[in-house]
Amino acid sequence: MGLAAREFEAAGFFEVLTTARTPGTVVHLPFEWIEPPRASRTHSKEKPPIVQLIFRKPWLFLKLVSGDIPEPEEH
Repeated sequence: MGLAAREFEAAGFFEVLTTARTPGTVVHLPFEWIEPPRASRTHSKEKPPIVQLIFRKPWLFLKLVSGDIPEPEEH
């Protein structure tokens, strides 16, 4: 089990997955931000992959918003 999985387990995350009875169940886990919210709102210099694809092939945007999602390209 990796470090992140152990941290989730220690916080009770996996227990919530097995004990939540209805969709939309909210359980507040004991996580704390290590920096103030304003400092953590930074944007990556790299665009997300979907944005990169739409910049390369703008005609795919219309397919995306219409729900006609194309199959992934083989590389």
